[in-house]
Amino acid sequence: MATSLAETLQRTVDGLVIGPPLYDPTANLPNMVVYPLFPTAPLSTEPPHAITLAQGLRRGVRLSDTGVISQVHVDNPLSTTILVGESEILVGPTQLRSVQFSCLVPPGRRASLPVNCVEAGQPTVYKAEFTDSVACPWYLRAFKLEQLARHGENHQHRIWDRIKEYLQHTGTVSSTQDISAIYDQFGDDVDSLSQIFPLRAGQVGCICAVAQDLFVEIFGEPEVLEDRYENVLRSALVEAVAHPTREVT
Repeated sequence: MATSLAETLQRTVDGLVIGPPLYDPTANLPNMVVYPLFPTAPLSTEPPHAITLAQGLRRGVRLSDTGVISQVHVDNPLSTTILVGESEILVGPTQLRSVQFSCLVPPGRRASLPVNCVEAGQPTVYKAEFTDSVACPWYLRAFKLEQLARHGENHQHRIWDRIKEYLQHTGTVSSTQDISAIYDQFGDDVDSLSQIFPLRAGQVGCICAVAQDLFVEIFGEPEVLEDRYENVLRSALVEAVAHPTREVT
């Protein structure tokens, strides 16, 4: 019998406990608080069921540009499933893309990943390889998820418009309208402030309260969050730095 989304979410929430809040005691970052999430059940001693895309790329997974703006080819030669995270920005000598939604790539499989362009001024380069993945700001992630919920797909031109608006609003200059340029603008502050929110042993997720917004990310295993935590934190932290306010949820 199929399990409803509501039941799945309820079971997930029931299996978590919220840890003590992390915040800046010097009040230099008054608009962000992070609540770590821990599982209530004992942690498994088995290896994780999947590894992150970043780990996969280091071990031999290949991502290449198909020349089609909405698709990236993935080749997983490993014996392990790869978790490709929602909105991860794929970086390489071609147009930057952002994954549309989280998906799993089984061992030994080749597939096409659904993506969006997040660099309007850069053309695609056929067969160019993506060699890294970086964080996407929550501002754009939230917009993309809303588009998927409302329309079942992301409208590329709306994403370009939203990126242009975001870069202008934050005073970020990019000749190619590259969303990741926001980290060039605020990267030093993001890097220094990230030390305030260390990852805790056994942690599987976090709730980031940024001004009036709550950003929640939960993973099935601590090892997966451990590899993803820097991007998870940067995704929310850049919002706190780029949009300073003293209104905290």
